[in-house]
Amino acid sequence: MDVAIRPLTVLTSPNRPADLNLYEGDWKNYYAGVYRCNELIAHEEQIVWNESDSKRGIYMGECRTLRALLYLDMVRLWGNIPLFLEPVNENRAPSPAKEVFSAIFTDLKYAIENIPGDAYPKADYTKNDGHITKYAAEALLARAIFSIPDITVKNL
Repeated sequence: MDVAIRPLTVLTSPNRPADLNLYEGDWKNYYAGVYRCNELIAHEEQIVWNESDSKRGIYMGECRTLRALLYLDMVRLWGNIPLFLEPVNENRAPSPAKEVFSAIFTDLKYAIENIPGDAYPKADYTKNDGHITKYAAEALLARAIFSIPDITVKNL
């Protein structure tokens, strides 16, 4: 096995590990997902829903659960983060984690109320894989509650 010894000049700017933005790709990907969810939510009324809107609540509940999951991951990683609840391309100051958690709870409550427990029956698992169920939204809500840094669970 060949081991190369590198001179200290390798760690000079801009190659120092402290200067590397290790999470830049994650940051961009998370916010790209949030933007897509916001686009769907913003255009919900323009969508022509088939089957007399029977899937509307399910799909919008899944969308809001995805947005909640993205925000939960981000707030756990970075704390105060910009909160976007509509599709915009702008920089914003970080919102307090408390506001982000409030948005997460609102999205998950919507999902729990709008995704029926029998929306994706286990008997049809080959067709239903990859969908978010009411129970997944409830589990994510529990995770979000226990992720609050200062657990004072009042008025959720």
